[in-house]
Amino acid sequence: MDIAAWVTEIVNQYDDYAIWLILLFGIAHPLTENPWSFLTMSLALTFLGIPLGYGILLLGNILGILLLYGMIHGLRHLSHDALLHKKVSQTILQWINNTVTWRHIIVIGMPSVPTYPIKIALPLSSMTFVKYFRTLLGSYLFLYAANSLLYFGLLSTVTEAIPRFVGVALLILFALLIYFGKSIWPFGQIQHNEVKQ
Repeated sequence: MDIAAWVTEIVNQYDDYAIWLILLFGIAHPLTENPWSFLTMSLALTFLGIPLGYGILLLGNILGILLLYGMIHGLRHLSHDALLHKKVSQTILQWINNTVTWRHIIVIGMPSVPTYPIKIALPLSSMTFVKYFRTLLGSYLFLYAANSLLYFGLLSTVTEAIPRFVGVALLILFALLIYFGKSIWPFGQIQHNEVKQ
């Protein structure tokens, strides 16, 4: 069976519900520990197209981030900060407070890496809501950039809907970032400046 024809048939059959399903998956991702970010992004781009797909996914993630923050602070209030008085919790929260933001963004944004404990601990730390929001939103932008390289790179070899040169160019870019990332990655200079201060 032709994969492109199968995907087109599914898109035509469920097109009316796709936007709500993708929005729901986008909201659920920050709230749960799950490996389906690549699947969700693939569905979003397939059903809704690139601009709308990324937009709905980002909207869902923003709503999920806000809900997670509210839920964690609600549980913290109900438990009268009982979790914060544990020795392990204090060590973790101290580590979170002493680690620079860009490191949290990259670690949380790594595809298929279980980072739910960090996502839960961030609202419990002393960081402000704005910093928490920027950290998680940045991690989702990093996650979907990495997933986009996989999506456009791998699917360009499977279907003719994505030009092969797009997939090849993105895979070359990914390889360059891996091998030469230290010299061209902007965080290298930021990290150096933070150590000096």
